[in-house]
Amino acid sequence: MRNIREMKIKDSQKTLRVWLTEKLQEHGYGVAAALARALSTDSASIMPMQKPPTGRSHCGITGDELVKMAEFFGEIPPGFASVAIYPSQCEFLDLARNLSKEETDWLLPSVKVLHQQISKAPLSLSRKGEKK
Repeated sequence: MRNIREMKIKDSQKTLRVWLTEKLQEHGYGVAAALARALSTDSASIMPMQKPPTGRSHCGITGDELVKMAEFFGEIPPGFASVAIYPSQCEFLDLARNLSKEETDWLLPSVKVLHQQISKAPLSLSRKGEKK
């Protein structure tokens, strides 16, 4: 099971690296520096995102960086379109990751009830502030 997950992560990272390289080439000179500013990092950090240094395959693109890149280029990378990416969702997931098992077990039923209520609400109320 773990090997399958690791393979999927490697494949998605490869997809992101190819997409990033294409976007940088498409937009031309100066875009890497502008992207670095959007990511609050330096230009030297962009190259390892495109091609990790030898022996350092773990230099992947983080979820936060993915969101900022999608906003910067105005599109979601291929293969990620089915995953809704909104800053509020990333914040929610970051909070959820930091919960203990006990906290998760306690909170999950309430989240499920809220989700059911939101799903029944009119679209304008259920997805307030999110772009379609």
